[in-house]
Amino acid sequence: MVRALAVLLFIGMYMTGAVAMAHAASEKFVPHGRNGVRLSLPQGWHVGNQEQIDKIQSGMPRRGAMTPRMLFMAAAPDGALNVVVMEVPDVLTNGSTQDIEKWSEEDIAKVCAAVTGTQGVKKKETPCKRRRTGEQHALEMRHTVTTQGKKAENLTLLYNRGTQSLSLMFQYPPAKSRKLEPIIEKIIRSFQFDA
Repeated sequence: MVRALAVLLFIGMYMTGAVAMAHAASEKFVPHGRNGVRLSLPQGWHVGNQEQIDKIQSGMPRRGAMTPRMLFMAAAPDGALNVVVMEVPDVLTNGSTQDIEKWSEEDIAKVCAAVTGTQGVKKKETPCKRRRTGEQHALEMRHTVTTQGKKAENLTLLYNRGTQSLSLMFQYPPAKSRKLEPIIEKIIRSFQFDA
C-alpha cells in the first residue's frame, strides 16, 4: 500500500503537468467512468485516459497475483487533489460490499489491523473504521505521509467486491483539507462499480 501511495503522489505530479493550462474547477460535477468504475468529478478536472493508466501501471512493482490494478485516475486542475481507483486482490474477505455492514466491531478491528499493517503505517497513526457511502459500505483509513519532502493527507476507502477489493484513494495537501472535504464527499457519494 505504501508503494500505491507513492504512485498516487507521482500521478498527481504527472497529471498536474498535463493540465497546467486548465481552468479552475467549477461547482458542476460531471460523471466519468472507466474499467467498471464510475464517479462524478468537478468540471475541468483531468481524467487519465487508458494509455496514461497503462503507462503508470507498467511502472508499478509486480507482485504476481497480488499486483494492484489501476482502474481510474484523475486530478484537479491545480493538482491539489488526486483521485485513484485500484483493484487490490484479497485485501478484504470475499463477499459483497454489504458484508461490511454485517461485520462485528471485532471483525472490523481484525481487518483494519491487517490492512493498515500492509500500508507500513502504525495502526494508531491510521484510524480505520466502517463507513456508509450511499448504498455501499467501506472501510475508511486516513493518515499523513511524507514523500519527496512534502506532506500529504491520504484518505482511502476499501470496498469489498468478491475476491477483489476496490481502493478509492484521495491525496491532498493538509493545508487544503477543509476546502477539499466537500468535493471529496461528493465524489465518494457518486462512486459506483460493477459487481
